[in-house]
Amino acid sequence: MTQNQQGQEILKEMKQLRKEVYKQFNSISCNSEFTDEASNNAWHLITYYNNNMIGCIRYSIFDLSQVRKVPNQVLINSECHFTKDDTKLCLAALSEYTLQWYKNGGLFVQIGGLAVRNKNRHSIVGIILALASRAFMKLVNSEFSVFFVAKKTHGDRLYKKLGGEPLDVEGRPLGCLTDSFHQDQILIMYLKKKKIDYEKEINELYQLFQYSLDKIQALKIT
Repeated sequence: MTQNQQGQEILKEMKQLRKEVYKQFNSISCNSEFTDEASNNAWHLITYYNNNMIGCIRYSIFDLSQVRKVPNQVLINSECHFTKDDTKLCLAALSEYTLQWYKNGGLFVQIGGLAVRNKNRHSIVGIILALASRAFMKLVNSEFSVFFVAKKTHGDRLYKKLGGEPLDVEGRPLGCLTDSFHQDQILIMYLKKKKIDYEKEINELYQLFQYSLDKIQALKIT
């Protein structure tokens, strides 16, 4: 098998994992045309356990020559289907943010496609992948990022811990947008500049995660 063929096999497996996870959250139906085309031209971080893929996250990178198309391309990459009014709000917020990026320079990173296999979801894998976004941005020398967070997964709480904030539109935080494709409420966020003590953040996030898990188990028992 050539290196290119191996890469295509990994990409195929990653897309399948993401599709399975999204179905488990009822974020896509069995008949949904989920293409995950953004993964074809992106960087990926993948976690394995015993040679089995258990988690992944995707980074789409844009340079300043692409600034005009970034708002629309970011929305396309998300595969979100918003109402006409919500689409206008989404593109307005993204346009305001990309204007800040254009003035400051560097690369722009769209973070997306975070997925963890069901049996590994009660582990630290998701936390590590989310934290890695900070490290990846530092690696490519980027200070501007955006990611679409589904309310079903409660990912907004995780990313807020890492310095995530909702995008603004006309001086106000952009609220949740209704997405008919993923059947969810979507919050569009970015990562603020923040010094990260990775060991401290991992410990705090894991404690928060464990507390939530304990509450869930207690509810099941009662």
